[in-house]
Amino acid sequence: MDESGFNWFERVIGTITFWAIVGNIAIVVFEVIPILGMLLSAVLMMTRIAFLVPHMITVGLVVDVVMKRLNPVFLLIPLFVYGCYYALYFSQLQQVETFAAQMRAQNAQLVLKYDPARHDIIFTEDRDAQWFVKQNKASVSYVVSNANPKSFRAVSVGVCSEMRAAGVFKDAWGDTPRCELISYYNYHGPRKGPHKVQLLVNYEKPSKEAINVLIGNPNEESSAIRASIDLRILKKAYRITQHGKELGKFITASYYRLPVFPFWAYACLSWERLDCDGGFYPSLDARHQIDTIPATVDRTVYGDNPVGIMLGVATYRDSQMSDFTPFPENEAIGRMLIEKKKNEKPEDFNAWGTRKDDARLPTIGERGGVPSYEGGIYVRQLGGPFYSFIRENEGKVVYIDARLDGSGNPGKNGFGLYGVCRKEEDCGRIDHYYSFINAGGSSWAQKELTVKGYWQVGVEEPVGNVDGDTRTQLQSIEAPQ
Repeated sequence: MDESGFNWFERVIGTITFWAIVGNIAIVVFEVIPILGMLLSAVLMMTRIAFLVPHMITVGLVVDVVMKRLNPVFLLIPLFVYGCYYALYFSQLQQVETFAAQMRAQNAQLVLKYDPARHDIIFTEDRDAQWFVKQNKASVSYVVSNANPKSFRAVSVGVCSEMRAAGVFKDAWGDTPRCELISYYNYHGPRKGPHKVQLLVNYEKPSKEAINVLIGNPNEESSAIRASIDLRILKKAYRITQHGKELGKFITASYYRLPVFPFWAYACLSWERLDCDGGFYPSLDARHQIDTIPATVDRTVYGDNPVGIMLGVATYRDSQMSDFTPFPENEAIGRMLIEKKKNEKPEDFNAWGTRKDDARLPTIGERGGVPSYEGGIYVRQLGGPFYSFIRENEGKVVYIDARLDGSGNPGKNGFGLYGVCRKEEDCGRIDHYYSFINAGGSSWAQKELTVKGYWQVGVEEPVGNVDGDTRTQLQSIEAPQ
């Protein structure tokens, strides 16, 4: 190497830029070594240094140019890189705004005016039904399933205290009506919660004309629109249906995008194998809500709840929540439960210790010429209705359309009814397991804890050396001719 080449090399290694580049390369090399990479990634991520390391090259260039170690033309490199980044960033913002405008134009507004004297609003998930009653001026919402039909009612703290004093909530199995303290939130964060309101959760079937609310759609909610690098728009559909007809649809959406400042990180997070990833932080952690509410919606009245907007049900204001006026029909339901508890008699209960008017009782009868069980599967004293049904039909073909409730214990291809009482006053642990297989003999994968179809009931067999524990196998078959 001649003297001029040596001088050039000496000048290069004397720059901050050179060592910043070497440092970035060294970090990448060290991180691909499994154990060392894991430790290094953890330190860099915990100290947030990982997000700044790539920018050290830019800082080095600026300092070296100021110190006249490098020609100013080198500043064009970071200008080009950051320029491309922010061009993409603002492009993403424009894509989001275009999408939001489309949603605001097509989202439904009032599709059916809710009349509490005529209508019952029915959801598919507990959390959605609770959310609606907590946020909107509807006295009750329902979730209907063949296992646990539930109602959610906003009631005064006073009636809940009376129910508690009367023993309405006391039951060894923990499946009585209950009152829950209401906490209010909306899309923009917590709101002041009242101290005069509670949520009465009861097992109850709707009795009026049904308005069905379907929230979420696998094709719209789980699939993201990947418009460009690190931009994902996630949609969620709210549908109002009645008599099997869709009356309106409202799309809410959120998105992940590039961060305002390009915090880029690279990490290897495995002790044993090469498992590395890189990306912009916090693009995968910061979820932004998209405003898809039509401009003509009065937000001071309906807030940002799509169901309330489509059904014309106003939202609570903070002052209304703190000065809550009870719904007379809900207070009456609470006092009816009190009277029922005070006046209950042994003949009000069936052999399993469940009230004969309980909304969760299964329908046990006949379908297709074989015994049928339709409803919830739950544990009660003496095993409960499902346990008795299977024992009575051992070796027979049966029809089952049922869902396991929270008192059972689901498994990979079946479930167990745990803690079955030997007798009413002695809740000794006896477990009964039920496994399901397909017609061809392969394991059956249950869907959402539901069992549906015709089954050949096997013989109950003891499990291990535990006194009383049993296992019964059911095999799927074609419908009887």
